[in-house]
Parts: sequence; structure tokens; C-alpha cells
Amino acid sequence: MSNLTHEELTNYAGRWLEFSEKCRVVITEAQGVVEKPDAIGFTYITSVLVEAKVSRSDFMRDKDKFSRKNTRHACGQYRYYICENGLITMKDLPARWGLLYVNPNGSIYKARFAYPFEYTISMMRNERNLLLSAYTKVWQSKKRKW
Repeated sequence: MSNLTHEELTNYAGRWLEFSEKCRVVITEAQGVVEKPDAIGFTYITSVLVEAKVSRSDFMRDKDKFSRKNTRHACGQYRYYICENGLITMKDLPARWGLLYVNPNGSIYKARFAYPFEYTISMMRNERNLLLSAYTKVWQSKKRKW
């Protein structure tokens, strides 16, 4: 398999959230909040964040993100990395994080299940801000006459 781009991995993550995790709302390349997830999905009862990694150095830099060091600014009750098969190993993963591999045929393999993070008021606020930011972009793209 050729090396996947970040955009391709993010698209895989979005489809995985929608079809495998049954998320009713999926946002990719989120902007406007402290944490800018590559993909995040929401069901009626939980949220699932997916971070796409195209290289080991990209993965290693992830631990230095503000939202990783200050988890109250994080999003996602369940959190996953997605990468090409074998790029990240189980021993590389932070506690509670899951791992998704994209196989050469384009299928996604859940190499490790994520364990839930405590869902805090701060996480809820961050996710609500993320949802409002995404909704605002949609709202502003429509020409309202009122």
C-alpha cells in the first residue's frame, strides 16, 4: 500500500465513526476550539475522537499537544489513533487510547479498543463549543433573509 495522506486517513476515520461506531454527527478537521480533532463523532450517549498519524514523528509530537498535557481541554470520551498498519505499536500507545489500522485493501482493523476517559463538565463544554463552531460554519454558509 502506498503511504496514505493525512486527508485520506481523516476520511477513513470519518467513515469509520459513521458506519462502525454509529455516530449520528461526525466532524472532520474541526476548528475553533482548543483541541482540533482530525475526526470526532457523537452518538446519543458518547463521543469518539480519532487522531490521524502519517508518520512516527507525527505520532511522537502528539504527546506535546496542549490538550494531551491538559486533559481538561481534551475532547472524546473514547480516543483512537488511526494509521497505516504497523506504524504505531501497542506499546507506543498512551493509557486508555485505542488504535485503528488501515489495511492495504482499505479496511479498518481495531487493533486495540479504547477505554473511556472520565466524562467531565470541561470535556462537555469543549465538545459543545466544537459542535457550535461546526454548526456556525454551516449556518453562515446559508444565505438567510431574516
